[in-house]
Amino acid sequence: MPKVTDSLYDLLASEEDAGVCTDISEDACRYVPASFVEAPPFVLALLVPLRESGSLIPQLPIAT
Repeated sequence: MPKVTDSLYDLLASEEDAGVCTDISEDACRYVPASFVEAPPFVLALLVPLRESGSLIPQLPIAT
């Protein structure tokens, strides 16, 4: 695992109270920091507009 990923994860998330590795194996716990910073910002920025537009789909039959 890259050192940058580990230091960025340590900066953003505090493992003292997170309890990330309590329900998963130690092998899976090694990959948590890499997964934490894996998604590009543009993908995260699309989540809210997709959620909001999806919530309007039930209104389509009423609006027409």
